[in-house]
Amino acid sequence: MRGYNISIGDDCFMNCDCIILDDNEVSIGKNCWFGPICLLITGTHPTNYKERRNIKTCSMAKPIHIGNDCFFGAASIILPGVTIGNNVVVGAGSVVTKDVPSNTVVCGNPARPIKQLDPYVEDEKEE
Repeated sequence: MRGYNISIGDDCFMNCDCIILDDNEVSIGKNCWFGPICLLITGTHPTNYKERRNIKTCSMAKPIHIGNDCFFGAASIILPGVTIGNNVVVGAGSVVTKDVPSNTVVCGNPARPIKQLDPYVEDEKEE
């Protein structure tokens, strides 16, 4: 059943055509924004062709964890097993294949850090 493994924090926004494949846990913190056509994919398959031939064991799934106050540009792809910290920006069209620490901007395919952001303060009040 789709949707069973998803938890989304308060005040999140997903633009049109976003897809979450939740064969494993997907947790999204609060205040996260997703541009159009973003993909969060937990399912994967073995790289060995012989292992892929066995339909009963060829599917695997790894969780995705996303912190608070993250922004994902259009057509971002988050792959299985990735953990993303707080206050992360993922550039449009980027493919995130590895964990991303808090306060980081990543871009590209595969996504790489390009900038550090000011430290995240969870209960920061707006002025």
